[in-house]
Amino acid sequence: MQIKEILNSKRAEELEKLIGNNYGVSCSLKGFAVIITHEDKIWITTKEASELVNSSLNVNSIGMYIGKLKRGDKINLGIEGVQMFAKNATKNFVTVDEKTMKEFMMGYSIGSFEKANCEMDNFVLVKHKDDFIGVGVFKGSNVENLLPKSRRIY
Repeated sequence: MQIKEILNSKRAEELEKLIGNNYGVSCSLKGFAVIITHEDKIWITTKEASELVNSSLNVNSIGMYIGKLKRGDKINLGIEGVQMFAKNATKNFVTVDEKTMKEFMMGYSIGSFEKANCEMDNFVLVKHKDDFIGVGVFKGSNVENLLPKSRRIY
């Protein structure tokens, strides 16, 4: 884990706004230390645990992965990030039925869904009933699956 920076409160607020702009969610990262790696991956941890990063210890990973910054103003949420922030999403999410949910969980791109204020070529949250199950890229008539292979069900 090559750490690029530990965000100060102002930069953490910018990240909150970015999540809000992408998914229409009001979220708070106050009380957490937010870490950005050189690969633009976003991790959150307690402020106490983040002090280990600044010590002489060689830290491989710390905290919980919530997503990755893409193209400057987009964020691809990981499964944990989806679970943390998506409950109140008002845009960039699609709702699927049970059959389509199973296809998505197996790693297939999906073409049957109800969209909610989705932007073309942007990341979208995939929802089944009240559960958010992952992230894809909205391509108009389909959603490309971004579910990691380690999270798929076969």
